[in-house]
Order: sequence, then C-alpha cells, then structure tokens
Amino acid sequence: MGRRRRRRRRRLHAPLPRHRPGDAAGQVPVDLRRGRDDPRARGGGRAGPPLSSGTGTPVLLGAAARGPARGAAVVPGREPPVPRQRAAQPPQAPARRDHRLVRRDHAAPRPRAERHPVSLTIEGPAERSPADTPFGIRVTGAVPHAPVTFAVELAGHQGSDWAGRFTAVADEHGVVDLATTALDGFAEPDPTALLWALDARPGPAAGPERPDSALVWSLEVRQDDRTAAARYVREHRAPGVRVHELAAPLAGRLYLPAEPGPRPAVITLSGSGGGLNHEEAELLASHGFVCLALACFNYPGRPDDLFELPVEQVAEAVAWLAARDDVRPGAIAVKGQSRGAELSLLVAAHVPGVRAVAAVVPSGYVWGSFTSDGRDGAAWTLRGEPVPTVRDDGLVGRRSEATARGVAAAPGFRAAVAAASEADLERATIPIERFAGPVLLLCGGDDLMWDSVELSDVLLRRRQAAGTAAETRRLVFPDAGHNLGLPFTPVVTASVHPVDGVAYAYGGTRPGTARARAEAWAALIDFLERSLS
Repeated sequence: MGRRRRRRRRRLHAPLPRHRPGDAAGQVPVDLRRGRDDPRARGGGRAGPPLSSGTGTPVLLGAAARGPARGAAVVPGREPPVPRQRAAQPPQAPARRDHRLVRRDHAAPRPRAERHPVSLTIEGPAERSPADTPFGIRVTGAVPHAPVTFAVELAGHQGSDWAGRFTAVADEHGVVDLATTALDGFAEPDPTALLWALDARPGPAAGPERPDSALVWSLEVRQDDRTAAARYVREHRAPGVRVHELAAPLAGRLYLPAEPGPRPAVITLSGSGGGLNHEEAELLASHGFVCLALACFNYPGRPDDLFELPVEQVAEAVAWLAARDDVRPGAIAVKGQSRGAELSLLVAAHVPGVRAVAAVVPSGYVWGSFTSDGRDGAAWTLRGEPVPTVRDDGLVGRRSEATARGVAAAPGFRAAVAAASEADLERATIPIERFAGPVLLLCGGDDLMWDSVELSDVLLRRRQAAGTAAETRRLVFPDAGHNLGLPFTPVVTASVHPVDGVAYAYGGTRPGTARARAEAWAALIDFLERSLS
C-alpha cells in the first residue's frame, strides 16, 4: 500500500517536458541529453532510433533566425516553425505583499458628489423681544452661491395686512447673514428691512386688529424645495407695564412702568389725524416713563376735527400728573409730532410745570384749522382767544403740488410764509424763548408735507437771540420725509389722510426714513432720560 502511494506520487510530481509557446502543434518533445524520444512524453514505451532527415543530415536545432525552439524536432519536408516574438518588457520590481486592505480598482477615484445640507436653519432674535430694538437674521445650511428667498407676513398692523418677498445670495459657506449681506435691490445690509420694507395689501386687514402691545410677524425662508419658518413677537409693552383709561375731563390713556415710582413723566400728542399713538406710549412706559397719551380730537369724548382746541387741556394734564405720587416732581416732558409738535411748543411757551419739550417734524409758526368739512378758523385757543395763525388765504391748497405719490403740501406752506407780512409772522410765531428748559427738534430733510427744517429755523433763531442756557438741539435727517414714526415698522412715503381723504406725499426714501426713524427714536429716549433725570 505504501509503495503504490509512492509510485503515484512520483508520477504526479514528474517534471513536464519543456515546451515553449509557439512550437508547432503535433511536434514531439525530444530529450536532447539522449537524442531519442522521451517515452514519458509519448505516454511510455521503448526509445526508438535517432531521428534523421533520411540523407544523413543531422537534426537542425533552431530556425533560421535563432534556431528552433529548444526541444523541438524538425519534421522532414516542412519548414522549421518560427516562434512568436514577445515584446520586450521593462524590468519590474518584485511585488510586495501587503496584508492590509488593498484597493482592487486601480483606476483614478471618481470625484465625490457634492453633498447639500438637509435643511435650512434660521438664527434670529428671541421669540419675544422689545419692538424698538434692532435684530439680526442669519440663515445657515443653504446651497453656496445660490439665492435664498425670504417671505414675510405681518397681519393686522394699523388696520392692514402687510407682506414682502425678498432674496439674498448665500456665501461660499451656505450662510446668509443679513447683517453683512444686503438683500437684492437694497444698497446696504439691514436685517430690519424685512419689516420696514413691507407693503400693505389692498383692502382692510383680513383678521382682527392686533393688540397694541404686540407686533407679530412670520418669516419663511426657502431654497428650492427646502424651507424653514419662524414666528416673532415684537413687544411694545414690557412685562409689568399697566394701562388705565383716563376719566373726564381728560381723554386718553395712562401707561405706568413696571418700576416703582416716583418716575419721570411724558405727555404725548398726536398729529393732524388725532387720536392716540398707543404703541409709542407703551414703548415710553417700557423705558421707565409714566406716559400720558392725551387725546385732543378724533377720540371718544373729544371733537372730531382740529378746530379751536384749547391749549389748557394740556395744562390740565400737566397739573394732573404733577399731583400724582408716582410722578417725580418737576420731571414732566411734552412730546408731539407734526401738528402735535406745534401744540407741544405752544404748551412749553405758555404752560408752567413743563421741564422739557421734544418736537418731531415741527413748525415754529402756528397754522389754522384742519377739518373734514373745510371750515376755516384757528386750530388752538388760549385763555378763550384764538391763537394767531399764518394767514394763507388758500395758498396752501392752491400752491400744493401733485406728485406720483400724492399731494406735496410743502410748496403751499412755503408760499404762505413768503406771502405773509412780518407783523403777521411775528404774531403767528411760537415764543419758544419763554421756555427755559431743553428743546429737541427732529426734522426730515425731504419733508413734503411741510418743510419742517425751514419752518423750525425761527425756533433756533429765537432761542439763540434770547441767550437760553438750556440745550436747543435740532437733528435733520436728509433722506427722511414727514413720516418719522416708530422704528422697525413698515415705512410709507404717502398715504390717504383720515380727516380730509386726500392722498399726501410725505417725502423721503423708504431706506432713508427707516434709518432716520431708528436714529430719531434713540435720540428721543436719550434726550428724555438726560432732561428728566
């Protein structure tokens, strides 16, 4: 049994005959050492006689070029086979065996497809924040160098619904930071443009009026089929601010700050539209002032129009505040806008107990009534007598100019001043030099309602001539118009007046007015804090 295995192993491991590629098929390998056939190559048997060509010629070993392949016999009558030539191969270093994971595909790796973020993210202000503070908006996760759309909605603000759609391009990191990136079509980066650049939708608000204490707006950011949404509440009334409706003989509302008294106080007066500016009063109370929003007309219990209204109603409000325990003695200011600024300057000149006055887009001259039925007369009375006005004889209406945005009344007021005599102007000028306290004047340099810069020059001249020691400060905002309202709210440069139904142009640009609003409000708060401290 062992012998059989050994013989079988010898047969299996016997050397094979040497045969090169290219040898003719059917040639018999030859054992050159013995010159006779290899029986093992033929499958066994005895060795035969040596091969010859039949003429005594020995066997040729090799072809004509280099001889036949080794071990190949030449068959009589045939040409010796010529083996195929192999292309010369450069020497190669022996392959090194690496037991680590080896990449089998030696082709150049394909570039990886760019991976886009799964979702967009909005980084903005807190869900609830004060309405008079600036804010930032930053979007991350966008496709780099691709546009991002911002859709904003503001419902029920001042009786209208507002909306806007804006775009900006993401940077190389897929980020849109509106503090450093300007929205398309805007000259400068400004996140608050998402609010002040909104447009009112036609018709009244679809839903109920929002409460005075909040400005609620929604933001949706979109890029292709990816979206992100946020909702923000801009609070006019800080936590702890209390509101009380005034009783006769006063009309309006009292706003008390959260801080314990006594606190400085401010009386606010609206313009030719009358009523109250609730949002402004809430913000002032949120800054720590006791604020009395006084209604002089166009309010329940008050006349409908600006016609022969007594200055003494403001004097009553000053005395009423001075008697309250939660009001700091000798720290009462009066603030008005447009025709309310005119009234606030009259109060400062004629009513004792006022510490400071702030007039927004004011006039140093007193003007006549403004009514829905066109009645002509005095706007204000003092001690029962009409306060003298600039006689315009219809010039304001006739010399006003129609623009694409509405009626610009400033040329009419300018014409009336130019036509008035010096005596008439002297009687109609507010004697602000009688007031010993500080005065702040905030004017739009492109005021088309009336030229508040030109009309306030007389106030500066009178204060300077009187040598008043207290501060007299005027700030002029070149690209702003007449509508210097609250900051970070929708800006309009024209609107239909609620009293006479005429569309008036306010002047200024929307970006310029928005910038002026923010600066003017900051200047007002600073002035009141310094003057009433």
